[in-house]
Amino acid sequence: MLCGVCPHLAFRTLPDSSFFGSVKVFGVAFREFAPGWNHAAIVFTDIGSTDLRLLHLGGNYDFRNDLLEPEYLLVPCDDFSSDELDLLAELAQRMWKQTGTKIPYNFDYDGSESFDIDLAFMADGGRGLTCATFVLAFFHLYGLAIVDVGTWKFRPEDLKWQKRIFEIFEKELSVEHAARMKANIGSAARFRPEEVIGSVSRFAGVPLHFERARVVGKEFLHEVHGL
Repeated sequence: MLCGVCPHLAFRTLPDSSFFGSVKVFGVAFREFAPGWNHAAIVFTDIGSTDLRLLHLGGNYDFRNDLLEPEYLLVPCDDFSSDELDLLAELAQRMWKQTGTKIPYNFDYDGSESFDIDLAFMADGGRGLTCATFVLAFFHLYGLAIVDVGTWKFRPEDLKWQKRIFEIFEKELSVEHAARMKANIGSAARFRPEEVIGSVSRFAGVPLHFERARVVGKEFLHEVHGL
């Protein structure tokens, strides 16, 4: 029986290896621009190249394929085989060729399919992604649920962030898109970059519950700030 003071065993954190390491073919990446303003990305190599590239959502209809910048911290996918990493890198290449910049921004990720069979983003009804939910949607496309999306909760401290993002993008949104994003403010659960990237690192075949991911995210930032 649990004492009621210790966290549930499923969410306890045992000593783990570093989140960070080298990436040769495929992994994920993280960058802290300012406290509370973090960024998540896929990192991969093109066929026939050893140069690492970032596949990431920079903003509204600002999907990018950039050469890796030194400010990013690399997180390997240690639970994946070399064949799986090759397939994921190939998927990243194909997605960029098919999708281009055409991914809108929005908060309300529900874990359902985000891309069609041609790897085009399904943006009906003002739907969109964030940099962090793009990472989740990418793995979902491969058949992997990194986190248990249904357990995620809105946190009041994310309200300020949501309002600021809406202010940044409001003028460039369609009426339908703006209405959906505004309706999400104060209700949509935020998938924070540090929690998503940390969860990718700790993924071992079973989706991480919200409470476990929260702990992982705190450990992740602790290591970031200790580097």
